[in-house]
Amino acid sequence: MTNIPTNQLFLLLKTVYPEKNWQLIPYTNFTGTSNAIVMSHDGTSIHNPMESDCGRFEQADRFGLKEEHARMLRRHNREYALQLTGSEVDLRVIFEQVVAASKSNGSGSAEPFLDDFGFQPRETSPGQVAYLLEDRANQQLRVTDRSGSTLPDLMRNVWIQLVGIDGLVLASYLR
Repeated sequence: MTNIPTNQLFLLLKTVYPEKNWQLIPYTNFTGTSNAIVMSHDGTSIHNPMESDCGRFEQADRFGLKEEHARMLRRHNREYALQLTGSEVDLRVIFEQVVAASKSNGSGSAEPFLDDFGFQPRETSPGQVAYLLEDRANQQLRVTDRSGSTLPDLMRNVWIQLVGIDGLVLASYLR
């Protein structure tokens, strides 16, 4: 999915949701300074409207945002969220979330869901392509269709593999 530049997304959210208090929060990343977009809700800054303000539960109402806008905001703030926790991507946690989504929402489209986590379509070997997410240790999370050779269209058609730096499969789920 195409990411909208910060200033355009900020303007869009302020226009569509004028009753919400929107702010740009600068933070430093490996490429320089970027801005997260947050909204205030009951005195708490919300950077990911898809989860509760404590960060442990799914936020079903997305704090009043349409699902498309909530996903756009979550994608935009992905690096900021990692900086807040002082960590990096935990591929085992994401593996479990993708498996759970496949089991509970098999008819959902795979591309926007995986894009929210930062997966990118990549060629994994000649003639094979997967949605790929890597951590700093170069472990990979690969999501393909059941054949293992192309991108899945729906969450019910996924094969998920957590691959170690040595190329060994550490975890696998085939729906």
